[in-house]
Amino acid sequence: MTQSKKKGKYETYGGYKLDVSNSNIVDVVDLSDAKVTKEWFYTNYINLRKPAVLKNSEKKPEFLRMDINNFKISNLLNTITDSDQSEKLQVEEINNGGFGSGKRRLKMSLTDFVHRIRNGESLYLTTQYEENESYLGTLDELNDDSEIDDDDEEVGEGFGKFEGFDSESSVDNEFADIDEKDDYDENDQELEQALANEIGSSDALMIYQPPLDRLIPSKSKLLPPVISTLFEPLVPQQINLWCGRTPSQTHQLQVVKKSGHIVDVNRGLPVPNATSTGLHHDHADNLYILVQGQKRFTLFSPDFANKLYTVGDIRHIYDTGVIDYIKNDKAPTWRNVRADGTCISTDNDDSFQDKVDKIDDNEEKSDPPSFCEIPPVLLHLNEVEGEERLLLEKYCEEKFPEFSPIKYSAAQVALSDGDLLYLPAGWFHEVTSFGDEANSNIHTAINYWFIPPDGPSIEKPYTDHSYRIEFDEAFEDL
Repeated sequence: MTQSKKKGKYETYGGYKLDVSNSNIVDVVDLSDAKVTKEWFYTNYINLRKPAVLKNSEKKPEFLRMDINNFKISNLLNTITDSDQSEKLQVEEINNGGFGSGKRRLKMSLTDFVHRIRNGESLYLTTQYEENESYLGTLDELNDDSEIDDDDEEVGEGFGKFEGFDSESSVDNEFADIDEKDDYDENDQELEQALANEIGSSDALMIYQPPLDRLIPSKSKLLPPVISTLFEPLVPQQINLWCGRTPSQTHQLQVVKKSGHIVDVNRGLPVPNATSTGLHHDHADNLYILVQGQKRFTLFSPDFANKLYTVGDIRHIYDTGVIDYIKNDKAPTWRNVRADGTCISTDNDDSFQDKVDKIDDNEEKSDPPSFCEIPPVLLHLNEVEGEERLLLEKYCEEKFPEFSPIKYSAAQVALSDGDLLYLPAGWFHEVTSFGDEANSNIHTAINYWFIPPDGPSIEKPYTDHSYRIEFDEAFEDL
C-alpha cells in the first residue's frame, strides 16, 4: 500500500485496502459458481474485510432466502400490514441537495409514504430510531424550524442490542425454499398478536426495524433473520428497509461563488434524477440487497479515514475496520466502541442521557461523527464539464487538501435490481440513487447489518460468544 498515513491510531487496520490510483475495482462474485461456499466466502471476503458484489442470476434460494418482489413498491403494502394503529414512520425530505443527514424528517404512515412517492414526491424512508417526539412533526404541523437530528452513529447505527455472539445459526434451511408470500388471514393475525405480546420488547423486534417489525412473527419467513448461507457465521444486528424517489426535474447541485471562485457547495449531484447520501461509514458489516432501482456506491477503505474529513475526530481504527471517535464538542454524545462495534461500558455511562438532554433543541444539528464533510460532487467530478469542473477542482484543493490527491482513488460499484453488495464495517461509502422510468424513479432496498467478526476463524468468528447465544435465543420460537 503506497498511501502515506499518520503513525499510531491509523496503523491497526490490517484488512483489505484500496490503492492510491484510479484503477480500483470491487470483485463481482457469481453465486452460480461451484466454488462459492460459506467457507470460501468467509475466507476470501469476510475475513479479509474485502467488499464484493454478489450476482444471484440463477436465484438459488440458499444464497438469498427471500423473494425481492415482495418488497417492491407495488407489493409493499401487501407484504407489510399498515393500519391506523401502526406506528408512524420517520421519512426524510431532501435537505441541502441530498438525503442522509436526517435533518429533515416527517412522520407519516407507510400507506401515506407509498402513495406520496408514487404520486411524484421525493421522499426517503431510511433507518428508524427512537427520537425525542418534540423533534418530529406531522405532515400538517411541520414547518421550516421543525427539524430532528438523526445522529445515526451516536444513537444506534452500528450498535447491537446484544451484549455479546459464536458460529452456526440455529435458524437453518426451513427458510430455504421461500418464493411466495404465505397466506395471511385472521388466524395469523391472532397468532401474531399473541406472540407479539409475549416477545414485544425482545431482541427479535429490536433487529427488525420499523416497518419490518410488523413481519414478526407470522411473516418472518418473507425476510428471515438468516438471509443467506454465506452469512450464517455472522450475527445479524439490524434489518432495515430503504425506499425513496429521486427528483427528475433538475440536478440538485448548487454552488456559491464569490469573485469568480467557489466558496461553498451543497450535497447535490451534477446530474438530474439522482440523489446522494453523502460519504460516511457504518460500524457494522453490511449486506445490501437492491430490490428495485439503480444505485452507485463510491467506496474508500478504512485506512483512508484520515484524509476524508470526518465530522468527528478519530480515536482508533480497529483491525475489523470499526472506527472509534473521540468524545468532544464534535461528538458530545459519542460512546467509545470496541472492535466488534459494541459500546464500551464505563463508569460514566449514567451521564450519557444527561448529555443528550443538555443538547439545546434549538441549536443547529450536526452530522454524526462518521459522516464526511466532503460534498458528493467532489467524488464525481468526471460528471462535471468545462470551467465548472476546473473551479470545483480548485475548491477541492483549497478546502480539502488531504483529500484532493486521492479523490480519484475510490472504487465504484453499480447495482441493479436483485444485486447484492457485501461491505465490511468501516468502509466509507457514498450512495447515489438514480431514477429510471421503469421504476417510476423509485428505489427500494433491504439491508442487514451484522456484528463485525473479531474472532480467529469461521468456527469462532467472535471473541464474545454471548452474541450467538442471545441471537439464537431471540429467534428460537420463530
